Amino acid sequence: MVAEAIKNTRTGLERLQAAGTASVEFKKQHPEYSQIMSYYHSGRFDLRDLSNGSKGAPGNGTDMSDAVAVAEISRLGAEAFETSCDAILKGREDGTIRPGMDETELAVLLSVLVSSIVNVSPEIKCLMEYKGIAHEQFIDDARAFIYQNIRP
Repeated sequence: MVAEAIKNTRTGLERLQAAGTASVEFKKQHPEYSQIMSYYHSGRFDLRDLSNGSKGAPGNGTDMSDAVAVAEISRLGAEAFETSCDAILKGREDGTIRPGMDETELAVLLSVLVSSIVNVSPEIKCLMEYKGIAHEQFIDDARAFIYQNIRP
């Protein structure tokens, strides 16, 4: 989904925006993804085995099918992360992203922000609705705020 979205982009900022939009759309279309990622980040898996490129080994009570799934989730996450880092580097080179921002830190920040923006808690959604702010509007406003602050 992300690879298709960034295919025809010209600048690093366009690439980052296209990847971010594709990620948000995927998360909105697949709300179960958040549950899967919560389970993935729960500490039930030994992710150290994945850092050396192995397929993962059962750890903390997981079985081998869990290890294979965790390895695939890790691979896809790393791929998305590298796409973001590459887009940020390209954007700094082409002048569409502010210089002086570490690409790794910015990619991590954007990943955390996108997840939090899409998956706001029910009580925050209620507060926003009470104030007349639809979740879609919040996503659009947050996106505009983010990109406004990374442009030169």
